[in-house]
Amino acid sequence: MKTAQPAQPDPTDIPLEGDQERAGPIDVRLFTIPGSHPGVAVQLMLEHKDIPFKRTDLLPVVSWGVLKALRFPRVTVPAMSIDGRRVQGSLEIARELERIEPDPPLFPVEPTLRAKVEEAERFGDEELQQGIRRPPLVDVSKEHAGASQLPGGCEDRPAAWPWREDGRPVHRPRRPLP
Repeated sequence: MKTAQPAQPDPTDIPLEGDQERAGPIDVRLFTIPGSHPGVAVQLMLEHKDIPFKRTDLLPVVSWGVLKALRFPRVTVPAMSIDGRRVQGSLEIARELERIEPDPPLFPVEPTLRAKVEEAERFGDEELQQGIRRPPLVDVSKEHAGASQLPGGCEDRPAAWPWREDGRPVHRPRRPLP
């Protein structure tokens, strides 16, 4: 008489370390500044992948201190906490979202198209966005303060750009309050 042997599990069904499947919902928190284009892009990625998340809006100047206090390596948004892991930058976040939730994909499967999309993302993040991240007063300098660069009709209004030819600011005495 033969005894029934227990069925052996199929080795291909055993999840390996690093497999894409997860046991339960993930905890995702997006830190952004209202109006941040990369922050909006990441929010759309999360919605596209149907990943629930919490959004925390930060104030522009205060965000630096908040991100440092939360132990993010940089002081730029978007920043995301995924089950306690910290990820920053729209391209890095996109790659992490692809890793944890491959479907639906954010990038084309075809390598040539994928490379073009990644290059566009890199350009937007590293080159285009850098000018937007700088505080507006950084560009107020000797080169930018000339009357020739002021809008038409402003040439006779030096108070609009209170900078001397050598780039030093013009200090005007203040009138005492009445």
